[in-house]
Amino acid sequence: MSQIFSIKDADSKISMDSIFSDDGSILKKSYTSSVPIKIGNDTFLFAYDKNSKKLDVYSLYDKEPWIELKKSDIDLGGHTWKILQTFVLGNIPHLLAYEPDGYIGIYQIGNDFSLSKPYSLKYTRGTTTDGFTTVEPFTSLGQQFFLCYNNVNGRVTNFKINVEVSSEGGSPPIRVSNVWWHKWDDSWNHFIFFTLGAANFFFKIKTDPKKLNANIDHIQDDPSRGGVEVGSHLDNQLDDPLSISIVKMIPWENGEPYFLTYTGKTGETEINHIHANCQGWKKLGKITTDKDVPMIVPYRIGTSTFALFYGGQS
Repeated sequence: MSQIFSIKDADSKISMDSIFSDDGSILKKSYTSSVPIKIGNDTFLFAYDKNSKKLDVYSLYDKEPWIELKKSDIDLGGHTWKILQTFVLGNIPHLLAYEPDGYIGIYQIGNDFSLSKPYSLKYTRGTTTDGFTTVEPFTSLGQQFFLCYNNVNGRVTNFKINVEVSSEGGSPPIRVSNVWWHKWDDSWNHFIFFTLGAANFFFKIKTDPKKLNANIDHIQDDPSRGGVEVGSHLDNQLDDPLSISIVKMIPWENGEPYFLTYTGKTGETEINHIHANCQGWKKLGKITTDKDVPMIVPYRIGTSTFALFYGGQS
């Protein structure tokens, strides 16, 4: 079962109310990754099935019918993409797709949901692009970047997306360059990225039981200088950090950094608000949802915030 929840602030506490349920008659049960994308003034869900290598597009609404299929069976080529992300460059929305073998594909998205041919990238020498478990776009000082991390060997890289004068073959006129790489410890998971005062931060949990930790780091305004830790050993503020299955940022008014944690074995979902000093967060509400949900997609339409709990099989 998939559900959409409306998330609201009620007297300094958060309420989550189920407003839509689907048993598979609208949302297929085979999606393995998804991302909300803004095109013009409208919000859409791009949902991908790695087995068919096809993408479907749904409209997301702030009232009934809440979600509606708009286009299906968009071919994303021969790769088996595991991670989908999105960013805007030159007022044009883009789709970033990643395959653990090391391929990165970047598509321009048309107003009719058509996709350009991808800009493709794979590094096989030096700071290789294989094995990333986190791929996250971010902007800094008007420039577009994305951070990649491998939780097995600890390799982390910041890439910059540069705009080119032109391109050939219908791919976006861009070029990706590696501006920073480093070696972190392994086993960091559940990354979420947020901004405070236009500066970039991210939260992550070390899921190695022998080195349990939760951190908040700051990405330098010049991402070629990497990042610095601003909050550490925050795991004691989480009820059961090793049982957490999913962590997601919740888009909120004025960019306030709210996030949810979801524990699949119990279905427990908790909403939190990160403090401005990045030394922790305030717990704002907790509800019990379905167990073993494989994907959660928060999104915002106008002044309203929602979260799709996708109940298909991953």
